[in-house]
Amino acid sequence: SCEIETAQALYVDPTLVRKDLLVKGSAQLTDLDPAGRLARSHPGIHFPQGYDSLSATGNLGDPTLATTEAGERLVLTAVERIAAFIEGFIDLPDRLEKP
Repeated sequence: SCEIETAQALYVDPTLVRKDLLVKGSAQLTDLDPAGRLARSHPGIHFPQGYDSLSATGNLGDPTLATTEAGERLVLTAVERIAAFIEGFIDLPDRLEKP
């Protein structure tokens, strides 16, 4: 995984992270295979590629830079945003009732 996923795992359950196996993945377009370069060269166009086909290591970015503190910020921000959406959804007027 990359730095983001590794940081989240370190925060949620550090026993999931095998720090001895973390390796830096592809970070530049030139590191990627042709399909990976195409997929990453056109923002806004979704061209899904498996990470194993994008990079020789199967990951992008550098998981060795991950920290528990960054993972906490990421997880708590996601929880706050999801909770705010759900609260807003619950507060929507009943759409089945016609005015």
